[in-house]
Amino acid sequence: MQLRELVFPTGRQIDPGGTPDHEYNYISLENIEAGTGRLLKMEKTRGREIGSMKISFEKGDILYGRLRPYLQKVVIAPFDGIAATELWPLKTSEAIDPEFLREVLLGPGHRSEVAQLMSGARMPRVRSDQLLDMTITVPPLEEQRLIVRALNVLRHKVEGLRGHLLKGINLFGDYERALLTAAFDGSMSASFRAALPNGEDGEALFKDVLEAREVQWIQVINESLASSRQPSSRQIYIKPAPPAEPNNPTKLPHSWSWMSIDQLTSPLHPLCYGVVQPGDNVEEGALLVRVQDLDEHGINSNNMRRIDPSVDERHARSRVQGGDVLVSLVGTIGRVAVVPDTLAQANIARALAKITPVRVEFSQWIALSLQSPSLQVWLAQSARGVARDTLNLSRLALAPIPIAPLHEMNWLLQNIAHRRTAITALKRKFEILQASLETLWANVLLRVLSGFGELKDPGDQAVAVARRSHIKSSVVQSTSSSGRRRAVTSTKPRPNTHASPKRDLIEVLQEHSDGLEPLRLFGEAGYGLQDVEIFFKVLAAAIDKGELREQRSAEDWPVLMVV
Repeated sequence: MQLRELVFPTGRQIDPGGTPDHEYNYISLENIEAGTGRLLKMEKTRGREIGSMKISFEKGDILYGRLRPYLQKVVIAPFDGIAATELWPLKTSEAIDPEFLREVLLGPGHRSEVAQLMSGARMPRVRSDQLLDMTITVPPLEEQRLIVRALNVLRHKVEGLRGHLLKGINLFGDYERALLTAAFDGSMSASFRAALPNGEDGEALFKDVLEAREVQWIQVINESLASSRQPSSRQIYIKPAPPAEPNNPTKLPHSWSWMSIDQLTSPLHPLCYGVVQPGDNVEEGALLVRVQDLDEHGINSNNMRRIDPSVDERHARSRVQGGDVLVSLVGTIGRVAVVPDTLAQANIARALAKITPVRVEFSQWIALSLQSPSLQVWLAQSARGVARDTLNLSRLALAPIPIAPLHEMNWLLQNIAHRRTAITALKRKFEILQASLETLWANVLLRVLSGFGELKDPGDQAVAVARRSHIKSSVVQSTSSSGRRRAVTSTKPRPNTHASPKRDLIEVLQEHSDGLEPLRLFGEAGYGLQDVEIFFKVLAAAIDKGELREQRSAEDWPVLMVV
């Protein structure tokens, strides 16, 4: 059937500014969660704060977001109110259940169709007539309700699986942060140090690095003078700045030392920013590394921008070479990556800083140190700015880097690389499971909503088992003093057998004047599948108290009403 046969537009234009002190239930696109049909938290808004013309809606109307319809912002209005004009109020006919129609509009089939109909580059929309001309498969009304109940149960299972997968992925992140913390406070390599016959002296490495910096500088100056080339204007070697105080000073092993980024940077390639005004993208231009090109795996070169060669030439000093360390300084603070040899001679954007280590073997050590939790906090707290956070280059130069003796440093880098490889492989498996779950759910929705999936009522068996269990457990046989037995109905749930429901049943039902089926109430009150038995106990208690009543005919599913 065409959608125009099942719904009709409703609502009228309202100017909330005409009643500036009136408090409206105002829903905008931002109040609707994309793809779920959930209404996010909102508060009443005074007319003077809303301003322009809006459209009214009534409780039970479907609000359909026509702007960027691929986001699938669709919700059933839980109250009367007004909405942004990009939300289209639709009232359903008796031939279709609003909950079923919402499932269709949130389904992958509808999303695919509407994506082909929308027009407009910056603000893509679907026209009202195009939307109403769309066709959907419409089963009998009772089967619509059965599908809604089944999808609610399946959705609960899918959301539970999503939660488990997300928790696993977050645990990998926690483990990686703990790994870097242990590596750079020396605790991870404690056994390595203990096994050495003679402990290495970190102070010696500290001195070697500073001497190597000065030697590099002197060699360049001497070569310039010997070749009669114009030497650098700065012929006096300037000692690098010492490290700043760490946020939480860690007691390093006695063989370790603190060094600043400035002390670890080559004097021939001092810290620098990138290109300030890169201009338009040039197809055959020089590669430009931006903040968004840095990810957890390094530098993603798939969609890199290219700049005009003349711009690149003017910013020759910010060209990178293999082994340079890049750090984001503007907006997103503290993204870090080591430049691979394949990107040598690429340039960088202004929001990045380039660190050229005095010794190439320090590249990974510096990068991983900057990614450790303590240094990430230090970088974030060192940033300043009003519109956007910005970390000054002079402040980055003082970042305190813990330096281990060379053999211990190499041992730690090998162990970190081995463990991160294992973490990445496991995380990838979880990401594949996530993608598979989304594909499975999309296929279930597509088949069921197209009429190709057979469903049994998911509530029949659960309801029967739960009610039998309720009758058995709530009827307690007790003997009176005269020897007669009497039944005592227990209306209280057993202690500690379930998590408290998210919402009171009466409160949920008061939002649905036409009543709710038990499993709809079950889901909207926030009960989980493990709580079926206790849900029906609480439900029975409410009915016994006269707070609810149940109405049904011989063949219909029961509907619960507030008395």
